[in-house]
Amino acid sequence: MNEVSAAPNGRNSSLVLLVASALTISAVPAPGISAPRNTHLATTYTVQNCNGSGAGSLREDAGLAVSGDTIDLSHLTCETIPTRSSDGGQIVLKDVSIQGPGRDALTINGSSGTRIFFHNGTGTLTIDGVTLSGGSKMGADGDSDTGGGCLYSLGNVSFLHSTVRDCEYT
Repeated sequence: MNEVSAAPNGRNSSLVLLVASALTISAVPAPGISAPRNTHLATTYTVQNCNGSGAGSLREDAGLAVSGDTIDLSHLTCETIPTRSSDGGQIVLKDVSIQGPGRDALTINGSSGTRIFFHNGTGTLTIDGVTLSGGSKMGADGDSDTGGGCLYSLGNVSFLHSTVRDCEYT
């Protein structure tokens, strides 16, 4: 915020204006050191509802999140989030963290008709405090992403305080 104040100058009764403004300081790397190219600040996406798709859903926030972001489900009071094929099938995730309210409080369910998550990142997907259940993937000749009834990952997956059950790949 700029602040302007005026004070009389005794001799000629003119006004002297004093202006204080915000100072911007930027860091410049020392010679021979390059600045980081990826300056993405991690974002937390808070899921607003337990719908399988649409505004405020896990599917929408997963589509917005990029590697390093967090998808927060911890405040949800519903027991199940469906990932039915009619809602778009498997949810595609990058190297993000999913924070749930607890494995006994929230289940993300594939409804025995679709895989739940496809992790297309090459880093780590962290899933904390949810249950994955009822995921199903039917393979086909020439299918490049074979396996993973509940989750298929191109990278690493870390499960914390979570349960994976009743998943199948046929």
